[in-house]
Amino acid sequence: MDQFVGGYTGDKPMDNEVRSMTLSQKEQIESKLNTSFSVFNPLSYQTQVVAGINYKVKVDVGEGKEISVVIFKALPCYGGNLEVSKLSLIHICRCRRYAVCRSRWSPYH
Repeated sequence: MDQFVGGYTGDKPMDNEVRSMTLSQKEQIESKLNTSFSVFNPLSYQTQVVAGINYKVKVDVGEGKEISVVIFKALPCYGGNLEVSKLSLIHICRCRRYAVCRSRWSPYH
């Protein structure tokens, strides 16, 4: 898939840097969703260059659920701080003939 100017890249396999960054935001993510996760496993990510970098990370949270988290990393000249800017919960259910259904719900934008 081609990347468009200003758009997200395709899915990338998880690496140690993005995994560590995502895990460092777990408490903030749980707070925004008003829950806690016993399973929190970052799976893959996409990036988007803005006035910094948006990392859209897919995270397995167990029980057939995943969340999509957008973490903004500011440019170094602006402190390089991290901020969770968007969250959505993805329910995954196995339907007949092993089709996968996904629905999104987002309490936080």
